[in-house]
Amino acid sequence: MLASVPTGTPVVLVDNASSDTAALQKLAQEHGSTLQLNTDNVGFGPVCNQRVA
Repeated sequence: MLASVPTGTPVVLVDNASSDTAALQKLAQEHGSTLQLNTDNVGFGPVCNQRVA
């Protein structure tokens, strides 16, 4: 999915308190994306709104 995003478009990935984030960190780095790591699993809806606000 990230490969379809036009170059220069800002992308933010949010991890909802996973125990292993190594693969996601690598993916974010490869695509120049920002990665936010949550310490608590706040649920899908709140995470969707988290970076929009």
